[in-house]
Amino acid sequence: MCIRDRGETPGVSYRACPGTYTSALSVASCAHPVVGDLAELAIPPGLPATDYSVSYEGQVVVPERGIYVFSTTSDDGSALWIDGTLVVNNDGFHAPQTRFGDVALMPGRHDVRLVFFQGKGGAKVEARMARRAGDAGAVPFLTTP
Repeated sequence: MCIRDRGETPGVSYRACPGTYTSALSVASCAHPVVGDLAELAIPPGLPATDYSVSYEGQVVVPERGIYVFSTTSDDGSALWIDGTLVVNNDGFHAPQTRFGDVALMPGRHDVRLVFFQGKGGAKVEARMARRAGDAGAVPFLTTP
């Protein structure tokens, strides 16, 4: 589960920008962003059905040292950073697809940033994490309905 604002409140903060984007890796700020907080990852209200980007930020609490696997499933592109390091690159125009990345983490809080862009057609974004060794399955920490 992700927490926001370095506190204990579950959820994420977001910054959404209407516009045409071609890459999650090059999403920049816009002149009139829509900002707010969400209890869970979702497409923020008030955005058009197509042509926008959303940057989500929060923290994940890691209980013990280990290798953690992160994934994003998105339609269109997404990218996920942990503590400023790109861990999952699921960029480009595509139908829903999942990409994975792993990173060694120490116990404690770690900053999470997920950037998603929507072109035309369907929209979806999810993020999951799991401990690499001995984990029965990925646990959603950011997800959309």
